[in-house]
Amino acid sequence: MITGIEAFKGINISGIGNFRGITINNGGHSSGGHRVSIIKKHGGKYKQVPYINEYIKEIAEENRCHTFIELTGGGGRNILNLPMFEMDGDIYEFGRKIYNEYDRGLCNLFNCVKDPIKVQQLRTLLLKLGRDEELYRYAIDNKSKEDIPELLSAAFTYMAAMLSWSGNCQKESYLRGKTDEDSKKIEKEYFRKIKKLTKNSSSLRDIEIINGDYKPLLKKYGADPKVVKYIDPPYHPITRNQAALDIYDLEWKREDHQKLVRELLECRSWILSGYDPLVWSCEDYLPLEKAGAKKINLGVFMSGTNSTKTRKFDKEEYLWIMK
Repeated sequence: MITGIEAFKGINISGIGNFRGITINNGGHSSGGHRVSIIKKHGGKYKQVPYINEYIKEIAEENRCHTFIELTGGGGRNILNLPMFEMDGDIYEFGRKIYNEYDRGLCNLFNCVKDPIKVQQLRTLLLKLGRDEELYRYAIDNKSKEDIPELLSAAFTYMAAMLSWSGNCQKESYLRGKTDEDSKKIEKEYFRKIKKLTKNSSSLRDIEIINGDYKPLLKKYGADPKVVKYIDPPYHPITRNQAALDIYDLEWKREDHQKLVRELLECRSWILSGYDPLVWSCEDYLPLEKAGAKKINLGVFMSGTNSTKTRKFDKEEYLWIMK
């Protein structure tokens, strides 16, 4: 039984300390068509990025926006792959970009990847830790705890996502592989992605990372038309498998979605992603449409393909957009 970090595999920690032969100091600083991805995350919008970008660009050009905020950051798929747009005849990019995320582990991961020195330490640590199911389970329980140092929290967060099915970070979802050959492929791919982490440092260089609730940012910038707000909360509970309502690090109840809708009614220049509760005869998002928000059906995004298609029994992804 694991009773603490120190008890696992003979790990001796001082500060962070000596971790399987590597000394890690606590703290200290010293794309074309390719989409940047640092971590896979359940409910991420990797395949939807090109579609969402069209509407981000539309709002930015019309309102002459200077700032982009991803309010519930998750895997950061949108903020890492923002479009450039035209303003006054010149190609323009957002002058300010903010990634906001409630989960401490994700913010620690992004902060470490952003820092040229810390990302090297993270890469080395992950390679030393290896691929281990017992440590994977331990990582899930401890990745976001306040007493876990930043670098170790970042490593645990990466392991929990990248060693789980679809990045859902569930203990029963460890990627073992059905055969020895499958297992070897999973292991090879896992280490290949770890070795590429350092290449993502520049993608985060000009992104502000905030660990907190979305509400203060929405209150501060919500009514400002020159600030694009993108929010991708956990899917409305009525649209989800009722036996799997504990997938996200921070789950949202129906009341949380209703509160978000009330807040968005007072805001401009925003995009909301999700399934449409109205398909399940729930009118919680309907006030947005009545207030003038445009609803866009993006179609069904099937696992393992970049195409979209609509089928009667598949869940369609939607955007609600207010300029």
